[in-house]
Amino acid sequence: LSMNQQPTNVTITKARLWQLNLPLKHPFASSEGTVTAKPVVLVELTASTGHHGYGEGSAFATPFYTAEFSAGTVTFLKQLALPQVVGRSYQHPRELTAQFAAWKGNEMAKSALDEAIWDLFARAADQPLATYLGTRKPAAEAGIAFGIEANPATLVAKVGQAVTAGYQRVKVKIKPGADLAYLQAVRRAFPHLQL
Repeated sequence: LSMNQQPTNVTITKARLWQLNLPLKHPFASSEGTVTAKPVVLVELTASTGHHGYGEGSAFATPFYTAEFSAGTVTFLKQLALPQVVGRSYQHPRELTAQFAAWKGNEMAKSALDEAIWDLFARAADQPLATYLGTRKPAAEAGIAFGIEANPATLVAKVGQAVTAGYQRVKVKIKPGADLAYLQAVRRAFPHLQL
């Protein structure tokens, strides 16, 4: 089944939410502060066929980085969105996306629902999600982000470990006093890296 063929009809019979607080292996420092754990809201949609689809709400605990935050994601999903999804039938995942398009904001919460319905349809079609979405690439380029490090040498060492592990794109957080020298050191060590 490709996106160009008639997709499977699914009726959502159940929706579940999980709130997790995942400790980070390494603290992540940015100009907004240091994060040591990442809240995650997981959405599970179950269809009458028995298939399940999963999506992730990626908002932080507080609205320091975006206007959304994890407790708001939970409230949006639990009180507003999921009651309108359970019991409804969908011919295509885009129908769920369109259902909430007029609602302002809450993009991360809506994205969690969107991810879950696309995953559910892919599983119902017995296909990997990438295939169901129509990709022809055998793999995606992996990227990694680094927080503000103590010095340029530490950052270069960490970027080197990431490159060795196969990461092809690197994002580096900077702030005044931890900016140009840090980026120059990484660029000198890895002149062709997507930075």
